[in-house]
Formats: sequence, structure tokens, C-alpha cells
Amino acid sequence: MIAIRQATRIPLFFACTFFMVFAVQGIKAYNILKEKAAAQAAVTESVERWKQSYMALSDTVKKWDSNYRKDSTIQDLLSLYTLVGLADYGLIADTDGVVVHRIEQVTVNGVALGLTRICLASSSGSEMGALQVQGGNYQTLFAGLKRLAARPDIHIGTINIKGDRSFPVASLGDFCVLLRRV
Repeated sequence: MIAIRQATRIPLFFACTFFMVFAVQGIKAYNILKEKAAAQAAVTESVERWKQSYMALSDTVKKWDSNYRKDSTIQDLLSLYTLVGLADYGLIADTDGVVVHRIEQVTVNGVALGLTRICLASSSGSEMGALQVQGGNYQTLFAGLKRLAARPDIHIGTINIKGDRSFPVASLGDFCVLLRRV
């Protein structure tokens, strides 16, 4: 009878040990699975936030693309002058005297914005680095300058009006066209 009791104790001991190991490993596996599920949920939430941020920026990207023409579309000085379209604003410049004064990348706080600034000037005139434009009368000149300055792709640093001529003339200092780099 003693031999039978020992024989039943050994499998019972192994069964209990197996059950304990299985239970401990099961709890560990459950905890690992729980951590993985939490990590996956965090990643999914992060991706959803990124997607919402990206979608919120889509209008800004469309506006950026519509406000600034690609610099690859400008082949020469004539195409740049045509892009400015001074005649559309009632302004006239001596097309033979328009030169590229400066080309530079636009940066803010040391970070490039992806824009190129091409500055135009008149080769003749008393003010170096200024584009000379004229209007048929003062009203046309002022209205044209106001509309031109409202364009997001045009930068005008200073405006000096010269009224001692038969046609009013304005010197546009630091007159630059902003183009999007491809």
C-alpha cells in the first residue's frame, strides 16, 4: 500500500508542478500580450493623430502650390517679367533695362523654406537695386502698386514716388519674386 501511495504521489507532484509552471508562464504570456496590445494601441493612436495633422495641412499645401509658381517654369528673364505682369496692374517698366539684381534662398531662423527669391532692378536710374515703374497717372500708379504689393509671391522692400516727371514714377526697392523650388 505504501508503494501505491508513492506511485500516485509522483504523478500528482508532476501534475501540480506542471500546472504551476503552466499557470506562471500563462500569466507571463498574458502580461506580454497585454503590453503588446497597449503598444499597438499607442502606435495606432499616433498614426491617427499624424493623419489628422496631415489632412489639416492639405489646404495649406494647396495654397502654397497656388501662391508660388515652380522655379522650373521660369526659363529666362522674359518669362519672369511676364510672370510679374506689370501691365496687368497698369504699370510700365523699361523691359530692356530690367536685370536680375540678386538670387537667394529664403530662410527663416536658419531653416530653408523651399522658396527662391529673385530680385529685379532697373539697370538705369538713380537708385541701385530698385525697379523703376511708371503709371499713366497717380491714381493708376497707386492702385497698381497696392494690388501688386498684395500678391503673396511678390516682395517689395521700399517704394519711393517721384512726382517731378510727366508720368509718375515709383522706385521699388528690393523688388523680388518668390518661386517654389522643385
